[in-house]
Amino acid sequence: MLPFLQPLRRRLPVLFATVLAVAVAGLCTIAYLDMRTVLLAAARERAASAAQRISAALDESGARVRREVERVASDSITRAVLARPLAASTIEGFRDTFAREHARAAQVVAIGVFARDGRALLAADSAHGVTSEWLAAAEGEAAGWLPPGARSVGPIELVPGGAQYDITVPVLGASARDTVGFLVVTRQLTSPSNAL
Repeated sequence: MLPFLQPLRRRLPVLFATVLAVAVAGLCTIAYLDMRTVLLAAARERAASAAQRISAALDESGARVRREVERVASDSITRAVLARPLAASTIEGFRDTFAREHARAAQVVAIGVFARDGRALLAADSAHGVTSEWLAAAEGEAAGWLPPGARSVGPIELVPGGAQYDITVPVLGASARDTVGFLVVTRQLTSPSNAL
């Protein structure tokens, strides 16, 4: 017998079951889309909140790091490097300054003093732990580097074993407006697991 000729009592349950299945599937789809929208909005809100907290922490950390670098730039040894970069007392004092800064913050992996024209005068590097390499009189890797005219934080660069960035601050002379050179501090980025 053809389906359209079947008695109504057989076709009616099938029709109700089909309508009910379509209605349930439609409601489930609508509920899924609503739930997805709500979850995405909550995730965006959490991400924005986390980004604000991270931004505030980075601003605070950046200001602290800048103050530390400016303190080293105003140190008498840094000024002595600009005046007499190859004097034994200057080199010894600069080595002590680097050791002190590295002990204070293990992320400090190098410091260098540059003349206003960009010549590398003296630098210390601690990428190999306790050893230090000295660059002097524009013969180092950074010779010819032209520093910017103001304070700056360089881009993050990938290096073997991690990432690092440079912080450049001017070394001021007797007058607070007179820039006599530049101090560059290279800091390594560390993950929370490496900081322990």
